[in-house]
Amino acid sequence: MTGAAFTVPDRSLLVTVVPEEEIGAEVDDPYAD
Repeated sequence: MTGAAFTVPDRSLLVTVVPEEEIGAEVDDPYAD
């Protein structure tokens, strides 16, 4: 139960914050350039 509860919110937050702020900004800069 602990693993599932931590995997759901962790993945949701990481997938929304990581790709949008880190990957999105890093991939948008070099690719757009």
